[in-house]
Amino acid sequence: MEDESLASLKSRIMARVGCVRALRRWNPRFHTNVTSYVFVDRSGVGIQAIAWGKKDQKHVESLIEVGNYFEIDRYACAKPVKYINALPHETNMRIGFTTLITPLEDLPKIPHHYFNFGTYQKLRDICDSEDEITDYNRRLQGIIEDKTKRDGSPFVTFNIIDISDEPIQVTLWNEIATTKNRFDRKSIEKATGPVIIAVTSMKVSSYSRRSALQSTGNTFVFLNPQTAETEHFLNRLHCDDFEGIRQEQQTTTISEILGKPPSDLQGITFLCKARVQQITSTVEWFRSVCPTCSHEIFNYGENWLCTTGGVYERPIYMYQLSAIREDNTGEIHANINESPTTAILELTAPS
Repeated sequence: MEDESLASLKSRIMARVGCVRALRRWNPRFHTNVTSYVFVDRSGVGIQAIAWGKKDQKHVESLIEVGNYFEIDRYACAKPVKYINALPHETNMRIGFTTLITPLEDLPKIPHHYFNFGTYQKLRDICDSEDEITDYNRRLQGIIEDKTKRDGSPFVTFNIIDISDEPIQVTLWNEIATTKNRFDRKSIEKATGPVIIAVTSMKVSSYSRRSALQSTGNTFVFLNPQTAETEHFLNRLHCDDFEGIRQEQQTTTISEILGKPPSDLQGITFLCKARVQQITSTVEWFRSVCPTCSHEIFNYGENWLCTTGGVYERPIYMYQLSAIREDNTGEIHANINESPTTAILELTAPS
């Protein structure tokens, strides 16, 4: 099997990448059982690599250091997962215990950064979108301000501007603002001269009739990143001075669940009496899992690969339904897994 570039990888299709560089590592918000990386290859194409589950995380984290170079083999390609995905690549790389990770001593010419910068027009196009995110880079204006939400949780804001001096407010929620490898505030505030800030995986909203950026669980903030975009932006600037800168189970209603913040739902099981109002036919009605550990399994040539269990001739198929369920207080969209789905259909999934 010949080495492939990251650009050629397709969802559910096996391939091997000869050399990548790890640029970032993080745990997505509310997903401590997931370790994400940004890998980039010689051509500058980036892909998000994901280790899912403690066994896979421990193995991968012991081998991959941010900034280093690796050969990667025996991994899977999968469709990006909503709310975890941070890059525009059409697939995610799934890595784990069975992945072969070989450090490289010779250092090939691979970029030190990867960004997917959007234009100011893109900010307008995706404003208030629940699904769209963008990277953005502009000049820091003024100081970084500390603020507090009504619930008492802190956050910071600052403005960035382009050559037209149009300010864009950037909000970094506490999770990002207090994590040094995500936002090195001291270095930014000590910086002199034109201070260029690059922010990644930002959601766009409206603030005082202008576009504003808000951090997500995948956000990183970079100071004067050495990229062609930064150089181009600096060359266009004409300026003088810049300011550096688990609970007990009990019956719960759907409305009570919907009224809780995401942080109160993570890892919690609720007992809810509800009716199935509608089956969503647009979602796949089965899933392929590993015969050993029941984790998701992926096409691997003529075989199947589980990033935790290894290579198998065939997977196990399990039914699943996506449905809208309702009670007297509201409705909620939720997945119905193998056991209750089998009871509803009075059928078992083929082996």
